[in-house]
Amino acid sequence: MSTIEIYDAVEICQVQAAKPEALERVRALNPGIRLAVTWRCGALTPLLGAADSVYVDARAVGGAEVEAIRSAGLGCYVGKADEPALVDRLVGWRVDGIVTGRPGLVRARIDRSERFA
Repeated sequence: MSTIEIYDAVEICQVQAAKPEALERVRALNPGIRLAVTWRCGALTPLLGAADSVYVDARAVGGAEVEAIRSAGLGCYVGKADEPALVDRLVGWRVDGIVTGRPGLVRARIDRSERFA
């Protein structure tokens, strides 16, 4: 039994790894844990089936990459984003999650975006 299971956190956790093989091992242990693979560049096809989501560096991702990730049926998580202009772009692209050291900034930008949607 893993720490995630001990604390009954399977539904709120996501395990991230750079290697799809590591995620396959986690999935074999518990198919209910959501998985994210770190994507640097290249084809998304090899990642399909290995993960539920993709994690990409906020400075390396653009709208086209977010769209490609979504078109592949994967969630899109980005990090690390602490600058207001970068956060605004990510919120505008409607990524699934943003890793940040400034959660208040991100929350304010999401709230502002929802008011003007």
